[in-house]
This record gives sequence, structure tokens and C-alpha cells, in this order.
Amino acid sequence: MRNSILNTLNEADSEYKKVAAHLISVFDDKEILWACLKIYGDDIEIDEILREKFFLFPTITLQHLPELLNQKPENLKNLVALVKELLEMYYDPAESGLTEIELRNLSDSFTRCLENPDEEIRMLSIEILFSFDIETALLFADTILEDNNMWNRLRLLDFLEMVIHPSAEKLIRTLAGDPEEMVSERANEILSQNYFQKTD
Repeated sequence: MRNSILNTLNEADSEYKKVAAHLISVFDDKEILWACLKIYGDDIEIDEILREKFFLFPTITLQHLPELLNQKPENLKNLVALVKELLEMYYDPAESGLTEIELRNLSDSFTRCLENPDEEIRMLSIEILFSFDIETALLFADTILEDNNMWNRLRLLDFLEMVIHPSAEKLIRTLAGDPEEMVSERANEILSQNYFQKTD
């Protein structure tokens, strides 16, 4: 039965995948989860069934996602959004059940997404990094400084404003000279509030 479900999820038409998706609740191994992740985003009805599986086993899901993310699958945007939702379940990354190495693998997979051609993937990726790995987020945030989407640079300021760190201040000062008036004005507004003097 397990093999039949796997074959159906991997190769069958959408209608048969829906039936298979309903049958996966009794399995929680990597192979089944991997097959589910690969088709996530293909069909709204199937996605709703699969989401229940992912949120039932969030740690296992997060453990296996980096390998798939690094392959740049067609459903990358859906998977990135899924990670964001899964991580929002935890106030502290340590509560996710992931080891330090697994968290690092997850973090590394999102640094690779910061130069993705899709602007939404880039923005979601930096947002995810700021949510659980601020040090890495600050280290790679300069990639977003040069983002060709003004709204991504503007959104970056929202994250930087919440971080009391010399690197964050440096990035904001760089954005204060942004050619887009909305971005430069927002950066200068943050700086004018003497926000970083709170560390004194």
C-alpha cells in the first residue's frame, strides 16, 4: 500500500493524487514526506490535505526541506512559504526540535535563495532568516541592498529597524542613500529617531 501511494503521488494524475493524499496519514517516513513536499503547490485541494501532514510532523518536515530547497524545484516558492509558516509555530528556534546543524542547513538553504530571480522568494527568504538566524541575516542582507525591487529594500528596513546591532545600522545608513526616495526617506527616518543610541 505504501509503495502504491508513493507511485501515485509521484506519477499519477491529479485526481488519483488526491485519493493517495488522503491515505498518507498512516505513514510518517521520509520517503512519503519527500513525495508530499515535491507535489506541494500543484493543487489547492491536495495542498490542504498535505498541510495537515506537514504541521503534524513539523520537525521532520523542516529536517528534510533544505535538501529539496537546494535543488531549486519548480514549487520552490510554495516550499519557502511553508517554511515561514512552520517556523512561525515556534517563538524560539530551539523549540523546533532541530539540532544546531539542522538549523544551519536550513539557514544555508535560504542564503542561496536570496539571489533567486523571483522577487517574492528573495523577500520571504530574508524574512525567514531574520526570524531565526539574525547573524546570518545581517551577513547576507547586503544582497537585498542591491535588490532591483524597491519594495524588497523597503521591507528590509522593517527587519533592520528591529535589530540593535552595528551591522544593522550600517545597512540602514547605506539605504539612506538609496536612489528611490521612499527607501531613503524611510532609512533616514529610522536614523533620525536615534534608534541605535539605545545601546548606549
